This record gives sequence, structure tokens and C-alpha cells, in this order.
Amino acid sequence: MMMVLLAGIVVGLVALLPPGPITVSMVGLGARRGSAARSAGFGVASADAMLIIAALVVVALGQELPHWIQTSVRVSSLVFMIAVGIVLICCADRVIGTVDRVERPFRSFWSLSIVSPWVFTGWLALLGAAPFQDETASLAAFACGMVASTWIYHMALGQGASRLSMRISETRLRHATRIGGVSTMAMGVVLAAI
Repeated sequence: MMMVLLAGIVVGLVALLPPGPITVSMVGLGARRGSAARSAGFGVASADAMLIIAALVVVALGQELPHWIQTSVRVSSLVFMIAVGIVLICCADRVIGTVDRVERPFRSFWSLSIVSPWVFTGWLALLGAAPFQDETASLAAFACGMVASTWIYHMALGQGASRLSMRISETRLRHATRIGGVSTMAMGVVLAAI
């Protein structure tokens, strides 16, 4: 069971590594307002934990969403992620500026994570691809590992962004935003293919 938990942590961390809009926004928040990035990380990790639990319930019950819903979510996620990627690439300065308007980092980043269609779809795809879907205990341990991974990743990202706030120049932030745009579009294509 411990190996399944560790596998969930590793799979979760690998899934979180490509910098998407939430990661880029957290880094930008850390660059602008230091410790606010920790609060944002707590918000993202809390939302991810809720979405992982919801995905676990769907997979554990053996319930598949109706095909038309799956297709609609895939297509809307793909279109949304490509649009977000284009905005991150083409309007990096404007995107970076929006971070200055975040007043409540926990609530703002929690909401951003909850309403982003690819977040739930991604966790659902990872749990749905697990080789032990019929073993509820193993599936739950794997999901716990994924919850641990999002807490580890987002809390470390928030802490790191707040510590490096003085070293992150505007140019580096623009480059990171554009890289986030490319990886967001790539994640959209991958999720649509799953």
C-alpha cells in the first residue's frame, strides 16, 4: 500500500511540473508581493484536494460520465487551454499586471483552480488510468498520494516564489509566462487525446 501511495505522489508531481497559468500566476504573485504566493499555494492545493476526492468518487463508483459530457469537457478544455496559452504568449505583460489586482490570494487562486475545466479532467484522467481501479483501497491510497503531491508542489512553489521575489526580474517573469503559455497549450492537447 505504501508503494501505491508513493506512486500517487510521483505521478501527481510529474503531472504538476509543466508550468500552466496557475503556476505562472503564483510565481508572478511571489515576484510582486512575496509571501502572498504562499497563501495562493494553499488555495490551489485546497482546491486540488477537493477535485481529486471528487474524481476518486467518480472512478471508485465505477461511474463514467455520459459520453457527450466527456466529449464536451474535452473539447471545451482544449479550446480553453489553447486560448489561455495564446493569451499567456501574446499578452504576457498584461497577464503579469493582473496579479497586482489580486486582493485575496487564497480565495482567488482556489476559485481559479476550481473553475478551470482541465484541473478536474486531469485528475480524473490520472485516476481513471490507474491499473487498480477495482481495488478501492489501492485507488484511495493512490489518490492520497496525488493530494500529497499537490500540497508538496504548491506549498513549495509558493514558498520558493516568495523567497525569490527580489531575484525575479520582469524579463524572467515574461519568459516564464510565455513558457507557461506553450505548456498550457501542450497540456490541452494531451488531455484531449486521453
